[in-house]
Parts: sequence; C-alpha cells; structure tokens
Amino acid sequence: MRPPLSKHASKFGVIKLHFRKRTRTLTYEQAGGWQSTADVNGVSLHAHIHALYGLALQNLGKNILMIGCGGGTLGTMLSRAGRRVSIVEIDPVSIKLAKRYFGLPQNVACHVGDGLAFMQKKRRHYDVLIVDAFTGENIPDHMKDAAFFEAAGRCLRRNGLAMANVCLHRKSDPTADKIAAGFKERG
Repeated sequence: MRPPLSKHASKFGVIKLHFRKRTRTLTYEQAGGWQSTADVNGVSLHAHIHALYGLALQNLGKNILMIGCGGGTLGTMLSRAGRRVSIVEIDPVSIKLAKRYFGLPQNVACHVGDGLAFMQKKRRHYDVLIVDAFTGENIPDHMKDAAFFEAAGRCLRRNGLAMANVCLHRKSDPTADKIAAGFKERG
C-alpha cells in the first residue's frame, strides 16, 4: 500500500487520506475503516453508496438529512442531483476534509455535533434520513437504541424514508435486523 497522502489529527482518531495516482482515486480511512473512496470528480466508488443514492432519489422529497460524513461523497452526489442535503457529523475534521479534498459542495448544510442530539431537536422536517455513522466499522451504540429511533421518527416527514448503512461481520450478525425492527416499531 502507498503511504498516505496526508494524516489529520482528530479527537476521534487519525484520518488518513490515500491518493492513488494510477487510478486517480482518493480514500478516507479512520479507525481501520475505509469510510469513502472517490474518483477525481467526487463520485463514490463504493457500491453501497450508489445503492443509498439510488434509493434516496426514488423518494420524491427533496430534503435529506445525513448522519455521518466521511468524505461526503453521498452528500455530494445527492446535492448534484438537486436534493437539499444537511449533514450532521460529530467530527469537525471530517467536514473540513470532505470540503477540501472530496469536493463537498458549499450548498450542503453541515452541522458539527452528535446526530442523535441534532435529531432530538427536529420535528418532521426531512423527507429522507440516511444514517452512515461509524466508529471504525461499527455504528455507535446510541445510534441503535430506542431514543435514536424515536428521534428519527420525529425528524422525518410523514411517509419519510429512513436508511442505514450497516457493516455486518458475519451472516449471523443481528445488527441489521435490530435496526430494521427499531424503525418498524416506531412507524
């Protein structure tokens, strides 16, 4: 592996940006997790980001709340597709890097803070909620509990769409089922 283009200190762990000259791609790595990989136009090279993107565009609503930023590739792609995107990211360094290196557009509203706390203050404002928040490859525990699902239900408009990116470590990992059940229980 090539040495990182740059390392950026954060209270949540060092963020490493890897640039590969041959493929002209940029990767964002933190806590052992590869959070984003993009081409020179800021378009994600991860299949799961394209899946979230396609599903979000099927919703007719324009207002999207994203919890978690990484390189901001999903927010960039959705903004370019005409959606009004708000990102909540607990790590201010992440937002800075997404704007500087990955081309996160200026029209994407960025809020530094905890996603759960942000949602607890909102009432039915967003058409789509995308949860893509990780510490390494794990969703923070407070983003999977009852308070999280209640807050998600309050910040989504009626018939809003909620999606979560989940990394499963084995086929029997119950994380995705627990998150689906949490959303279902709160309508």
